[in-house]
Amino acid sequence: MQDKVERDFSNIVESISEPAALHKIILDSRNFPVDYVCQEINSAYEKLFNVKRNQVINKKASELLPRLKARGGSWLDTFAKAALTEQKNQIESYSSQLKRWFEITAYQVHPGYFITIYKDINKFKQVQQANRSLLSILDNIDALIYVADLQSYEIIYMNQYGKKIWGDAEGKKCWQVIQKDQTGPCKFCTNGKLLDENGEPAGTVKWEVFNTINNRWYECRDTAIHWIDGRLARLEIATDITERKEIEDRVRYYSFRDQLTGLYNRHYFEEELKRLDTERQLPLGVIVADINDLKLVNDIYGYAKGDKFITGAAKMIKKSCRSEDIVTRWGGDEFVILLPQVTSEELQAVVERLHRNSLEMQINDLPFSMAFGTALKSRPEQSMIEFLQTAEKQMRSNKNAENKIVKANLLKALYKQLEQKSNESVRHIKRLRSLSLTIGKGLNLSKEELNKLSSLSVLHDIGLIQLVEDTLLKTDNLSVREWSMIKEHPREGWKIARATRDYAHIAEDILSHHEWWDGSGYPRGLKGEEIPLLARIIAIADAYEVMTGGRPYKKALSQKQALRELKKAAGTQFDPELVKLFIKDIAEGKHPCLLSSNS
Repeated sequence: MQDKVERDFSNIVESISEPAALHKIILDSRNFPVDYVCQEINSAYEKLFNVKRNQVINKKASELLPRLKARGGSWLDTFAKAALTEQKNQIESYSSQLKRWFEITAYQVHPGYFITIYKDINKFKQVQQANRSLLSILDNIDALIYVADLQSYEIIYMNQYGKKIWGDAEGKKCWQVIQKDQTGPCKFCTNGKLLDENGEPAGTVKWEVFNTINNRWYECRDTAIHWIDGRLARLEIATDITERKEIEDRVRYYSFRDQLTGLYNRHYFEEELKRLDTERQLPLGVIVADINDLKLVNDIYGYAKGDKFITGAAKMIKKSCRSEDIVTRWGGDEFVILLPQVTSEELQAVVERLHRNSLEMQINDLPFSMAFGTALKSRPEQSMIEFLQTAEKQMRSNKNAENKIVKANLLKALYKQLEQKSNESVRHIKRLRSLSLTIGKGLNLSKEELNKLSSLSVLHDIGLIQLVEDTLLKTDNLSVREWSMIKEHPREGWKIARATRDYAHIAEDILSHHEWWDGSGYPRGLKGEEIPLLARIIAIADAYEVMTGGRPYKKALSQKQALRELKKAAGTQFDPELVKLFIKDIAEGKHPCLLSSNS
């Protein structure tokens, strides 16, 4: 019976196309497998292992394969299970002789007998090893990498870096780790450029996406690959580019935005002007707006205060315009507004709203106003340049017409502030003006010079507006630094006057009204008649008014005491001839406004 079994199954072995062998288990007295004997091999086996039949038949495994071991246990343990239990077994084994990997399948053909079939898996093991190396490399790259099935869009692999950022997403759909509310594949998941016309990998696709789950920007590079298990998949490398995008956004923003106000800038305006120069946008309106007397504000208070005027104007204009209007800071104190598809009535309504809102504004207790000019383009052939020039010309005309009122209101506000922080009261200015004009008339000055003297009486101490209130009203001795600041006020006043067309002609007199006749005054140390005449007059009148009117730091003097002090200072601080004239005027009662002073 045994011989028949061996003959029958020897025939089976020979009929198998792959390398195969028939074996019989050897049992000890306790029926415990201790070895197995090769009963038959086929020609494919002989060819694979380069052996002859007579070299292996009836040879024990321990003789033929003393050094070979299967994964998970010895060959004997593995194959005995197949021979004695009808349990099919499969192992992988490496042949050091052939330097190849084989998958060996063993199954029972009769109790105690088993057949082994050898399958060459060397290529598979090489790929497997390469895949393990690939996974090791991917897991050690500091970039977010995942692989998604091209059919199901399911993530089948994510590297360790990716898991730190997006969590373990394996098993999820790819969009579930990128977009909060997305319920299906996006255009990037289904991008046909990943595969060629034959359905094979065809290069890399690059794109950017904003991850709404962690609110970060990523640059993604997608490539179709054959994954470890043979599936077509999409390998994606996602790099966090949030900082780069923020920089790009800032660059893009500031290339079209004014940094101070946040409004569009001139470059953007010029681009929009080209875009809107179409018949579809007609009628197209434009408003040119300019802040009144910003230069004066800058010169008096500095550019920080001037910037507040500009930012205040920007907010007011934005609030007054329609949502579709394009508000631009043209430069400096000038703004331009483009109003697409606007009627003449709508344009006028916007201008009136701008004018009303500008007059209602106050910035640091200073009055605020703007001049406006408009134009309307209703025909395609109208020139854009002429269109803008028309609006600007109208704005200049309105600005000139309003100039005196605007300047008067601003100076009134300035003197109100000066009165609050110093002793330059309206009463002091009126008395000073009367005193100085009397001296001027005594000198037979022309009407023009008397008008200058009148303005000088009002503006001589305008430079004090730059100083803090505590310094001006201080009752004890000034520090060296405070006194140095006080001595700068003629120069500051000179700057302010020079900045205004109406008062530039008295700038030198303002600068010189604290110079002394003997040259020991400030700020330039002028001497004698080097000091402008009007400045010499104001110096005497101002000193007398201060002495008789009193100050927080000094008690008022009587008229006689004040005149005595003027006589003492004649020839040193004051022009001696002018002091004589002033005292003569006082004696002759030419200053009725002063007769009620202390006597």
